[in-house]
Amino acid sequence: MRPATDPQPPAAPARVECAHCGLPVPKGLIDPTAAHQFCCNGCRTVYEMIHANGLERFYRLRDAADSQPAKALTQSQDYQAFDDPAFLERQTRPTSGGLRAVELRLEGVHCAACLWLVERLPSIVPGVVDARLNLRSAMVRVTWNPQQVALSKIAATLQRLGYPSHPASEVTASQVRRKQERSQLVRLGVAGALAGNAMLIAIALYGGVFTGMEPQFEQLFRWLSSLLGVTALVWPGAVFFRGAWASVLTRRPSLDLPIALALTAGGAAGVVNTVLGRGEVYFDSLSVLVFLLLVGRWFQSRQQRWADEAVNLMHAFTPSICRVVMGDQVVSRPVDSLLADEIVQVRSGDLFPVDGQVESGQSSVNQALLTGESRAVEVGPGDKVFAGAQNLGGQLLVRVEHVGEATRVGGLMRLVDQGVREKPPIVQFTDRAAGWFLMAVIVLAATTFAGWALAAGVAVATDHTIALLIVACPCA
Repeated sequence: MRPATDPQPPAAPARVECAHCGLPVPKGLIDPTAAHQFCCNGCRTVYEMIHANGLERFYRLRDAADSQPAKALTQSQDYQAFDDPAFLERQTRPTSGGLRAVELRLEGVHCAACLWLVERLPSIVPGVVDARLNLRSAMVRVTWNPQQVALSKIAATLQRLGYPSHPASEVTASQVRRKQERSQLVRLGVAGALAGNAMLIAIALYGGVFTGMEPQFEQLFRWLSSLLGVTALVWPGAVFFRGAWASVLTRRPSLDLPIALALTAGGAAGVVNTVLGRGEVYFDSLSVLVFLLLVGRWFQSRQQRWADEAVNLMHAFTPSICRVVMGDQVVSRPVDSLLADEIVQVRSGDLFPVDGQVESGQSSVNQALLTGESRAVEVGPGDKVFAGAQNLGGQLLVRVEHVGEATRVGGLMRLVDQGVREKPPIVQFTDRAAGWFLMAVIVLAATTFAGWALAAGVAVATDHTIALLIVACPCA
């Protein structure tokens, strides 16, 4: 009699992966007769396009990079507005031979395979002459022949490859701001590390004054302090010297001028005293001064960035592209090209691009940007709607009355921009007073140095002059 055995559980079905993106293929989409399986029609289309153009190397590069596939698009982009003459004039520029060039920001760029595939665009789309992708910033520069291919077709092809595109000008300012913030944080971190170590060495030197220290160790600590202090001046502190030099070149006094003079005088005196082995070194104080000044500037830039973001948020509430009803068709066009009495379609969740009157449809509208009231307002045929408001309900058809700066939100933005560009009278007065103040500080510093040098020597004169220059700076 054979011993009873436990029945073996059925083997788990093998995981079927998409031939393009590598994600699991749903059971309902598995075709046992097909050589390759796909998780969606989008992956099938991209896979066929890549192989039809002989670009199979994309998959080898992707696998070598061990990267993750880009996120799937939530909805298809409409690039008809890219062919509008106003858009082409604003976003592209002519090059030699009747060609044009445009810079686009791409979504989904993450590895060398993406770089390789995007730069093969000339072999995929006839009429594209060149495509250069910056992998770090995800910005592609495309040169094409407008007589052979439309820009909308190029953008649509990039989307089918998995890289939705946007005009580069929409993100340039934010990218520059992020780069500046990273540079500020790096300088701030280095200055803090140098200041902290310089203060530790200074504590040892101060302790040696009371308890005694062997000369060779004292000189070693002085040289180490000099090394840290000079590094703080020539790298994190270089921003003050550049500002002072620009002030001299433009003959416009700035607060960087007394700071640079104080740092230069203190650094020079410290180096001389270190080499000669006598007197005081100032590098602990100078390093801390550089660090604290950079901290103040970082807070100032943060406040300015928050103010800029508030202005940019207002601009973001006015879409640049809208859907225009033309007969029985709905086409995408730049808002700048709209004319009075044209009909625009505003879907649920969209922002109103213009001031106008509802022609058809019933919906609720959030006008918090204009009125500050968070409660939605019910609108219907004949009611007025305004640019920047959000459609919360059903689809509406709106007859255009005002566009751009003629809208209510456009007027608000114009006033905000005017306030940013123009200085109020009190600021103009302080700018003039600052120039005279700085000149007075420089004259007073020269007088102080000369007087103390005659009365007590150069070393004492240097100490008093540096103290005067530092105290005279409002940042300090």
